[in-house]
Amino acid sequence: MAGWLHEFRLRLAALARKRRLAAEMEEELALHQSLMREKLMAEGAQPAEAEREVRRRFGNAGRWRERCAELWQFRLVEELWRDGCFSMRMLRKSPGFTAVAMLTLALGIGANTAIFSVMDALLLRPLPVPAANELTLLSLRGGSSKNISFCAPLLRTLEKRHDIFANVFGYFDRKFQTREGGNTVEVSGSLVSGQYFDALGVKPALGRSLTPSDDVAGGNPAGLGVVISDHFWKMHFQRAPDILGRKLILDRVAFTVVGVMPKDFIGASTTERPQLFVPVALEPLVDAPINMTAGGYQFWWLQMGARMKPGWTLEQTNAALHTGSQAMLNEAIPDRKWSFGDSKRSQDYFDAEPGASGYSWLGQQLRKPLLAVLTLCGALLLLSCLNLASLLMARSAAREREIATRVALGATRRRVVQQLMMESLVLSALGTAAGLLAAPWMARLLATMLGGKDFQVETGPDLRVLLFTGGVALLSGLAIGFAPALQSTSSGIMEQIKNGSRTAAGGIAGAPCRAC
Repeated sequence: MAGWLHEFRLRLAALARKRRLAAEMEEELALHQSLMREKLMAEGAQPAEAEREVRRRFGNAGRWRERCAELWQFRLVEELWRDGCFSMRMLRKSPGFTAVAMLTLALGIGANTAIFSVMDALLLRPLPVPAANELTLLSLRGGSSKNISFCAPLLRTLEKRHDIFANVFGYFDRKFQTREGGNTVEVSGSLVSGQYFDALGVKPALGRSLTPSDDVAGGNPAGLGVVISDHFWKMHFQRAPDILGRKLILDRVAFTVVGVMPKDFIGASTTERPQLFVPVALEPLVDAPINMTAGGYQFWWLQMGARMKPGWTLEQTNAALHTGSQAMLNEAIPDRKWSFGDSKRSQDYFDAEPGASGYSWLGQQLRKPLLAVLTLCGALLLLSCLNLASLLMARSAAREREIATRVALGATRRRVVQQLMMESLVLSALGTAAGLLAAPWMARLLATMLGGKDFQVETGPDLRVLLFTGGVALLSGLAIGFAPALQSTSSGIMEQIKNGSRTAAGGIAGAPCRAC
């Protein structure tokens, strides 16, 4: 095993210094020939006779070079490299065909990448918080119904259950009115519970975050605290170093800035970008005269999540949560006749789902439509590949002479297939590159169509998007190149050359050859 690894490292290093190794090999061959020549002359041979004997014994110098090079080269890698360079030259000789093929693939791959980028942003991309896989989203189930909104009493009841969760948090995204330069501006924000920042595990860049002492009726006795985002700090305070302790009027209520969050913090939702974080217990002040908190279980307005206890799995968490559901419902909602959905009160229970990607109402609504559109785009790309394969098959008919000549010169069927498949993969790679350039713009346009101009979601490519695009490009290249390669190598040209009837070699020599 160690010897194989050593050989692999040597071959890998040789790729970066081919010219140097080739020069060293030439020097070594020349040295051996010189030593043999001196030996023959020392035995009495004349210089001309010694030279002929050296050439006879060593044979073809090119053959020695090839055999020595095989000791340190990656033959397959070098063949693929040469095939790739040849494919680029062939595509450059047909600019019209290349442009049409690239445009077709760019539109197909770009559309698939754009749709997958939106799906990734809404449903797959984890929140930029530590150990995002430990987060869960809470819901209330009853019969065939599922509710992802909670009332304030249930929030306060679940917050106490540290025997099930490490932290439980609730939040409600809304707009705040604030004053700037004598004008009233609307700013996106979120009402958050006291364990919100501890559950997400993100520390503020400046100051402190909100704590349970801030999330009490009437607010913290030391003052009503608000945490702002890095973007809000930049746009409204020009990153003033004395930001902590400044007053901020929100919906006619005076708050004190107690902290600034890091630049990459986006909250617990994938589609919202809160710039202000206010304790949820102060909802009666900022919503006056409305008071959803006092409405109790008549107002279901909060989204809730939690961080699992260290070492717990989702199955363990749900088992404990289901067991304690009735006790928590009885504590938060004393009306025993109340029931959620179409079931009895005794059948209602809380449920925890994976919450690494955060909550997205739009993502939940568009999951199935996006999958359907992605499937349709995949089918459209397949049709495009079939059309391109037909064009390549027609194009390969005009290359019969070239293929026949290569086979006559010793190329095997595998090498011919490899070359044709490499041309398709190179064409697919070029189309993919063009598609990736267009995909962010297409994804942004699609996101705007789905959520409006104020819809904020990060649709830039990440590792999942790049892997998806790479897989699509590879499958596209194989689909494009398989039929032409099969057609070219299974045609009568190969059989004619094997049978010796009107071979391409005869065509090269000038003899008439219909196959060429």
